[in-house]
Amino acid sequence: MSKGVDGLLDDYFRQRWNGTSAPAAGATCVASTGVSNIGARERVLIEMLGFSAMNATAAGVTMTLSVRSASIAGTVLASWNFVLANGVGIQDCYSQLNINAPRGQDLVVEFGAPVASVTQKVNISGWLESST
Repeated sequence: MSKGVDGLLDDYFRQRWNGTSAPAAGATCVASTGVSNIGARERVLIEMLGFSAMNATAAGVTMTLSVRSASIAGTVLASWNFVLANGVGIQDCYSQLNINAPRGQDLVVEFGAPVASVTQKVNISGWLESST
């Protein structure tokens, strides 16, 4: 293998990260990678996104789960909408996503501001590409 491929494999196996967010009902759910000091030539990649949401008492809510670059106000890289009726919950896990942030930026996954009766949780994992 070439040095570039060896470097990427080393990054994939050694530079793993994970993030989670499980706030109280009604609070905004935001999970970041937790990778600090991302270099200008490095790239954060998300592979797995697991989530759950429960609508305890609201008549019906539409929620948007988004993957953004840099921050909660950053560019949307992917998003999914969910409609939850009263007393309904949802959970799922997406794997092999391979969503990457622009070089030098972090990735953030957020559900947005829910109504007071909605509980949301997010778990993400992936790796940091440093080799060029």
